Amino acid sequence: MIRMNAKDFDVKIFEKFDKDWALLTAGDYNDRNTMTISWGFMGTLYGKSVVCVFVRPNRHTYNLMEKYDRFTLSFMDEKYRDAMTFMGRNSGASIDKYKESGLEPIYDTDSGVSYIKGARYVMKLKKLYAAPLKEEYFIDKSLLKFYKEDLSDLHKMYIAEITSLLVNEE
Repeated sequence: MIRMNAKDFDVKIFEKFDKDWALLTAGDYNDRNTMTISWGFMGTLYGKSVVCVFVRPNRHTYNLMEKYDRFTLSFMDEKYRDAMTFMGRNSGASIDKYKESGLEPIYDTDSGVSYIKGARYVMKLKKLYAAPLKEEYFIDKSLLKFYKEDLSDLHKMYIAEITSLLVNEE
């Protein structure tokens, strides 16, 4: 993997999360978990290159997002789609998702977090801001349909600075 300046990251940003998905990994070497995400965006905020992701409180990874200030996003090739689907549908609280999916976490001593081996791109991230989504702030109430009448499980939004961007050389 080689480092790249985040400002030079030229991808179809509207497809990166929605179509391609990403693997969000939070925690440290001994206490980590990865989940699949398909909601997020990239941009500039306060003069920083940032990513915004959303995690539901009922997810095992949520507790790790709350506990630690850093996390990673691993963007994988299509050949990993089945493994990514598995990571999104199963909880790391009850099984070893890495063993079951065949994905291998790589611990990064520089940032203190892990990313997934074989990723096309890896973003090392540092949280800047976090806030829960709240029903009363939805202007378009039709969006609440994504919660299937359980509004106690609204996502929490995390805005994070891209501290390092790694690109697979292959």
